[in-house]
Amino acid sequence: MDKLPQELIDHTIDDYHAAADPTERAMECCGLVCKRWLRRSRFHLFSDLTLSAGNLPDFVDIIERSSTSLLNFVRHLELQYHGPSPDPLLLSRLHRCPNLVSIDLHITGGSASVLMAWLNSDEALHTHLRAWSDNSDTLSRLDITVRLRRKQKLSLGTVIRIISCVPRIEALGLRNIYSLAGDPGVQPAFGPFESRLLHLDIQVFKDNLPGFSHCQ
Repeated sequence: MDKLPQELIDHTIDDYHAAADPTERAMECCGLVCKRWLRRSRFHLFSDLTLSAGNLPDFVDIIERSSTSLLNFVRHLELQYHGPSPDPLLLSRLHRCPNLVSIDLHITGGSASVLMAWLNSDEALHTHLRAWSDNSDTLSRLDITVRLRRKQKLSLGTVIRIISCVPRIEALGLRNIYSLAGDPGVQPAFGPFESRLLHLDIQVFKDNLPGFSHCQ
């Protein structure tokens, strides 16, 4: 094994990852073969990270037990809200992701008042978005995917406040939003990063219309 170039080992692991059944935990097995297999297998294990209130404690435990910084491998972070919100103290232990490229907020249902409090709270959400943005020069995309009850409306001011936490983004996606409600005194502008925004993808459910309005 030591005689093989590292590039060939990495390419082999990449191909195996692409072909393997994700339920077989293939990359975990690759990481146990030898030290030269470890880095590339960890790249595939932690490159795409999905966090929710349910799995956040276990992931923080994995991070803190590891002898190397697993957060260096994280490229794409999906933060899920399905009723209970992720613990802000645990989230604060995951701020140092220097190679983070994109953040996806995936929001589904829950109590309207609790959800709005989470979306507008510095402690619950905004501080963490700012920290990820401050710690990664590569963060360039933000996606907000929303599935709310039909009568709930996502405030335009809420969206603008979320966006303003990641001022260097170049691509913004707003998806599955049922409708946006205007806030008194809130200007519908994209704030300090508007000169860097190169791609805008909006999918909005409109009242009395069966489908999406889509702007790109």
